[in-house]
Amino acid sequence: MLTFSAIYRVSLALKGKESRSEVDLKELLDDLVGAKDEYNALNSQGHRMLLLEPTRKRLNLLFKPGQGQSFQHSMLDHFSEILKEGFDWQAYCDRDGALLEVKVAQQLPLVEWQHLLTQLQEADNHQIMGDPELENLLGRSGRGGTGTMSRRFARGDSEAEPEINLEEALQQLNGLVGLDELKAEVCRVVDFISSLKENGQLLPAREAYPFHYICTTDGVGVGLSSALKLMAAIFYHLEICPLYGCIEERVDKENGYLIDHRFDENGICAAVGADLLEDSELEELIDKLVGEFRDQVVVLVLDAGQKRALAKLQHKLKQQGVPFRRLHLPAYSEPQMVEIFKRILKPYGCQLDLEGEKLFKAALGQMREDNSVCGARTLKDIACRMALDVLSEPRLSEAINRFLRALPLEESDANGGLAGAEPLGELDMLVGLTAVKDRVREILAHFVMEKKKADLGIRGEKLCMHMLFTGNPGSGKTTVARIVGQVLKAEGLLEKGDLVEVSREDLVALYIGHTAIKTASVIEKSLGSVLFIDEAYALNGGSERDFGQEALATLVKKMEEHKDELVVIMAGYTDEMEKMIALNPGLTSRVPHKIEFPDYSGEELYAIFGQQLGEDYQISAEATEKLQQLFVKAATSADKRGGNGRFVRNVAERLKMKQGIRLLKHAGAGREDLLQIIVEDVENLLKDNDISRVLRGGAKHAIGFGQD
Repeated sequence: MLTFSAIYRVSLALKGKESRSEVDLKELLDDLVGAKDEYNALNSQGHRMLLLEPTRKRLNLLFKPGQGQSFQHSMLDHFSEILKEGFDWQAYCDRDGALLEVKVAQQLPLVEWQHLLTQLQEADNHQIMGDPELENLLGRSGRGGTGTMSRRFARGDSEAEPEINLEEALQQLNGLVGLDELKAEVCRVVDFISSLKENGQLLPAREAYPFHYICTTDGVGVGLSSALKLMAAIFYHLEICPLYGCIEERVDKENGYLIDHRFDENGICAAVGADLLEDSELEELIDKLVGEFRDQVVVLVLDAGQKRALAKLQHKLKQQGVPFRRLHLPAYSEPQMVEIFKRILKPYGCQLDLEGEKLFKAALGQMREDNSVCGARTLKDIACRMALDVLSEPRLSEAINRFLRALPLEESDANGGLAGAEPLGELDMLVGLTAVKDRVREILAHFVMEKKKADLGIRGEKLCMHMLFTGNPGSGKTTVARIVGQVLKAEGLLEKGDLVEVSREDLVALYIGHTAIKTASVIEKSLGSVLFIDEAYALNGGSERDFGQEALATLVKKMEEHKDELVVIMAGYTDEMEKMIALNPGLTSRVPHKIEFPDYSGEELYAIFGQQLGEDYQISAEATEKLQQLFVKAATSADKRGGNGRFVRNVAERLKMKQGIRLLKHAGAGREDLLQIIVEDVENLLKDNDISRVLRGGAKHAIGFGQD
């Protein structure tokens, strides 16, 4: 059986900050090619590198360590020395004499290994650093380059032509699994252009129709890349784009993307992660859409959960008069995933029998529950690993089923190193809370680094992970506490990492001497977890005889005893929590980390409302305006509980009820009616007493429908 070494995509930057801002790496390409050739020729460890197209600030390359080795930053030290000594790059070093630093080092997915390694091993001439060589190395067709932060499938020029005609491109697009909304949009475009030509219209297609797009997705691996390549061919044949080619660029916040890469060389240009663009970068992009990119079709791609970023992006485009259309690429359903997996297996000569399909569905369900599925990308990785394991087996079906039975465990192990990434991704997707997110990341980074120091035998104070969350109810404290537990479990700081929520009633007993036992029991059961105490100030009690004081004293003692196997998070109103800390000096040293949760703004409340209502719902313009007014009032209401996430959830649920009452009066409501919110629904909602009090800036505790 063949074995394959790991291949890495590596991105480097100059270590000296001044040099990084002044030097354009593209202008030093000859030096880089020369140093790369010398490195490959002289390296005795078997390391090989291939340069990719550099950006202005970064050097991008593919790196294959010697047989059986994993990539280490030190493997590039010799390359740095060659540049410094042979090409006079000493002037670009920082004060300590260091030249290059590794910004990104990503191992290529298994599915790309075979093509890439075979080409690397067989290639004798690495002098040419360009798009055709790279496309061959990656086993892709077309003419295009790629870098760590970008993927070019085809580079447009006056001679570039699609390898397939319009009919073939449409057939291939229609043959892709899923992507119904995108397929329907392409059909509309084809019909529109056909109508223009049939009617003898002289208006150029590109000027007759708004061909820029905002595309929301349910994550990675939803078929975007495959669809864009086919759209590039289709739009070229329809004469919408004068150039043929497709480019995907991923937003790189650190390096100011869209400055280094030229969209005007391709027909279809996708900016993936458009929600990460800074205001200045977004304005620059919009200027280019009506300027130098006017002959391109630009697709702005962002996660469907980024409601606020989506609203901002749409507003900016409308404000500048840039026409666009909306697309959404949903996550694949289970039947679609099964069909994709079968198609991927076919070239390997593998197929699923009935038992195998059942096993794959069970494994897929488990992986989805573990958040370890990244759409088609995960399926390609599984198929490649399975083929490597089973193709030499005499009984192929049995070997396939044996592999699938162990798949959930293998996937869990394979992703173990990234276990903390998913919870932090969930943190980033929360609406608002910018300062909270920064503080949480800072605290978690401190915990992880202190653990690493302890593992290396570096002496220091014993880590204390207890926290204080302050702010009004419904401001995200419980959600953030749950994410903290997941990250700490992933980093090996907590055994279980689950969230145990308690209040005064769970800790305080009714009889003398029972409270300490009850509190200690709760703590014992919470070891390895995050113990979340809501409205913790209630433990202060109203008198010296209150048993809450006993619970608090026991809690303080146990927090110290178990500070390396338990995280206690006390939460509640800001003023009340500060009073509790002041009255209990022992808590000051035992709860070192404090995070203040601000109230949501009206805009943030409306963004949360969109998430709670559901993406499939359509809200009329008049209804939208009234809802936005409601949430602005709620955010500034005298009752601060009106400006929180719980109130938003109640509004979303109540609005669906109002819609339901309206639709019951009209027989024959179809799917479109069931997913339409109109101004009548909102007006009926606003008639409810507890909601109307919010609009009047009602008194405290005026909002009903449940606050828990």
